[in-house]
Amino acid sequence: KKDLTRFWPVWVGYLLFLILFQVTLSNNDMSYWYAANIIESLSLMGVANGIYALVVAQMLFGDLFNTRMCNGLHSLPLRREQWFGVHVAAGFLFSLIPTAIMVPLSETIIALYSEMVGGWQIPLYWFAAANIQYIFFFGLAVFAMMCSGNRFGATILYGIANFGSLLVYLLADQVYTPLLKGVVTLSTPFYRLCPIAQLTSLRFADATREATGGTYIDRFGVEQREYRCWFEIKPDGWIYTAILAAVGIALLLLARQMYKKRQLEKAGDFLAVRWLEPVFQVVFTILCGSGFHAVFLLFFGLNSDFIYFIMFIGMIVGWFAGRMLLERSTRVFRLKNFLGLALVAVAIGGSLLAAKMDVFGISLWVPAREEIKEATINISHNSAFTTDDPEEIADIILAKDRSRAGRTAPPQG
Repeated sequence: KKDLTRFWPVWVGYLLFLILFQVTLSNNDMSYWYAANIIESLSLMGVANGIYALVVAQMLFGDLFNTRMCNGLHSLPLRREQWFGVHVAAGFLFSLIPTAIMVPLSETIIALYSEMVGGWQIPLYWFAAANIQYIFFFGLAVFAMMCSGNRFGATILYGIANFGSLLVYLLADQVYTPLLKGVVTLSTPFYRLCPIAQLTSLRFADATREATGGTYIDRFGVEQREYRCWFEIKPDGWIYTAILAAVGIALLLLARQMYKKRQLEKAGDFLAVRWLEPVFQVVFTILCGSGFHAVFLLFFGLNSDFIYFIMFIGMIVGWFAGRMLLERSTRVFRLKNFLGLALVAVAIGGSLLAAKMDVFGISLWVPAREEIKEATINISHNSAFTTDDPEEIADIILAKDRSRAGRTAPPQG
């Protein structure tokens, strides 16, 4: 009760956002389009839940980030498991209450129109999908709270968990792949590890309608054609979201165990778990290098050897920025920190050299013939040849086999 009353502006503000969202969706006089818009809005709810869950977790678990509040709270006669469980329950209510209020409002809007058949279940689908999405993001946000000692650290960890795979994809596709002739880095696995990006592309249902031949008079006195409308559930979106919810619950259970062993003196530190410091240091350094590279490509659009210099500059900035965050000081330019940066740079440089020399024979690998649906050869920078003819694919495989036997990379393709 205290959580709901103390932080009421958070969930009330979310409710107002949903109401405004519904008003935007209902700008058409046909409930079919309104119901179809509700289905489409589930992709945007992934973004909304991603932001909202972080805000809720920051509010509910913010006591852990202030030394005086943290020590004062834990001097009270209460168990950590109870404190954690109550906040988690309140966190779920922060989503359940606003979305539950929206269901009858949506049903009312749909009921205003008579051409809709079977549209009443769509707000229920929306309610279920929105809250299942929220379970994952809230679990991830709470886990980030337990791993960190201040709000900024929790936000950084939460952002890395959500978008780190996209930066890794950019690093692989723009830095390593150009060194391997004929190799293409598929984006699908990386996007699947980015929940917000994946949720914006998934469908939970499809709306379909057909004319029945009848007519009716709408609430404006205008004759309208009657339509029969139905909805087909798409399992892919629900399966992926259910997997995310399971991951979110697992992260909540792990966060509960971490909180039971949390050291109170970590309040205010960037990280609250010591063994995470070297992991964060290396990951943050690599992602900063990838981020610098991305910004360079965005503004200059050049893809040359100079990008490796830009990436190295980003790694230097990321390394020392990470040290400043972890040590809560700007005095990080010490010999041991330079040695650590040198080790990371040598590891990254070695991996780039290995890719350049194709030590593992990646560019010479050929999949099984039955797994190849089509093949493409890059004839020049602006010209390519694609074929799905079995004989031509067999010729390409033969050329690749000869190149592999001679241990020389084939032309681009």
